[in-house]
Amino acid sequence: MIQRKMIAASISSSLLALLLGVIIPNPYREGFVVGQNYFISTTAIVNLFLMYFFPAVLLYGIATSIFSDLAGQFLSRVSENRLRAVLVSLILHVLFGLVLLPYSLAASILFFTIDKLLRKKNTIYPWRQAVVSLFIPIALWVISWVIVGIKDYMDMIYIIRL
Repeated sequence: MIQRKMIAASISSSLLALLLGVIIPNPYREGFVVGQNYFISTTAIVNLFLMYFFPAVLLYGIATSIFSDLAGQFLSRVSENRLRAVLVSLILHVLFGLVLLPYSLAASILFFTIDKLLRKKNTIYPWRQAVVSLFIPIALWVISWVIVGIKDYMDMIYIIRL
């Protein structure tokens, strides 16, 4: 179960950082971002989002998700209703996601969805696969830094040639 949650945390934090980077490329609201600046702003802000979301989703998200699933399983055993277990788990995910509106709420719903999709596959995920999945957000972070670094290098060359 923890392995599946680690994989879900890696995927959901990466997707959330990408989605928020596309939706909010300039969180400081200093004006509109268009064209090439939009791509660079999106790429740069993905680093910031990943830096904060990945550890939070990995630690807080996994812990609260395990608690939510255990509470849902307990209630489903008592009432013998499988749908009630999923609903209780969803409600607890949303409640735990209300910590830092709207970001943590989006993260908790995305985490819940990905975890349920992985669970639906009914596959046992080995530890090796869980650890390898941790490299998804790290690779995304490195790739976005490389893109921003290349852009800065190109700007520096352009300024030197002037």
